[in-house]
Amino acid sequence: MLGYARAKFGPDELVEWKQADASSLPFADDSFDAVVCQFGLMFFPDKAAALREVHRVLRPGGVFVFNVWDSIDKNELAQITHQTVSSFFENDPPNFYEVPFTLHNQEILADLLAKAGFNESKFSVLSKTGISPTAADAAKGLIQGNPVIVEINQRAAADAQAIEAAVAEAVSARCGDEPVCAKLQAIICVTIRN
Repeated sequence: MLGYARAKFGPDELVEWKQADASSLPFADDSFDAVVCQFGLMFFPDKAAALREVHRVLRPGGVFVFNVWDSIDKNELAQITHQTVSSFFENDPPNFYEVPFTLHNQEILADLLAKAGFNESKFSVLSKTGISPTAADAAKGLIQGNPVIVEINQRAAADAQAIEAAVAEAVSARCGDEPVCAKLQAIICVTIRN
């Protein structure tokens, strides 16, 4: 991801890319006017520590903008994929698709932010339609382009191609094909460091 980002900028542009642990940022206190996190917070092992770190590195008046996925039932492709993948495993189904959709409760988010030192947080919901050229393309991304493939491949009886085909069929049945049109919903938060 960092390599992809670097390629977007020329060598004379003043952008520095660093890989860092969100719960222990390698920056001085009061270093930034803004921090942005796109669909990352739900993956941080220690969300409270990461939010404290964001608060620490922001200057007073600095803004923190982030988003998280809303619940899985408001995100059709993820819901379809999770249900379809799970149907292939009687015991111990892959649970990756549960992770990105676990931080949708705004009260919990507001509480985490308040405990990190952010006092005023404004939430909004963004609903969109996700479009894919075909159900097969969508299924490939939902299985092969995603950590769920690791969980599938770790299970000896799993047939990733059959699972991907079943996901394509389920996506097509619910969201159409050529193109696929599916509901996506996220929660956006803007909060200021006092």
